[in-house]
Amino acid sequence: MCETLLLGGLGICAGIIIAVGAASLAAAVGIYPRLLAKANGAEHIVFAENVAMMGICLGTFLSVYTVHFSGGGIFLPLFGFFMGIYVGCLLMALAEVLQAFPVMFRRFHIKRGMSFLIFCVALGKLCGSMLFFIGGFGK
Repeated sequence: MCETLLLGGLGICAGIIIAVGAASLAAAVGIYPRLLAKANGAEHIVFAENVAMMGICLGTFLSVYTVHFSGGGIFLPLFGFFMGIYVGCLLMALAEVLQAFPVMFRRFHIKRGMSFLIFCVALGKLCGSMLFFIGGFGK
């Protein structure tokens, strides 16, 4: 029992250190302020960063310890939907902050159809996720 608690506590500490480091990098690069500026919520930057850190800590805890929720079949698609929105927004803000798309478009000499290309990337991510979860590739 003591060994399980010790290993669980060590896992939580290690996960929180890594997750908070990654989130701090995202905050230092300016992803959260840029994402909130696009959503007209620039006055809530500190609150959003704190909520992101709390979510990371909660996610680390839930990944170490098994927690069962009743009604998982109802809430799981809803959770997956909102998690996908969050991850997609975060990745697009990261790409915008790091200027990934303009560099890619210059390298491949793409002049028109940039929005269509970004839409196709998002659609491919959606189709891959659907194949993974609905098609049973995740088992």
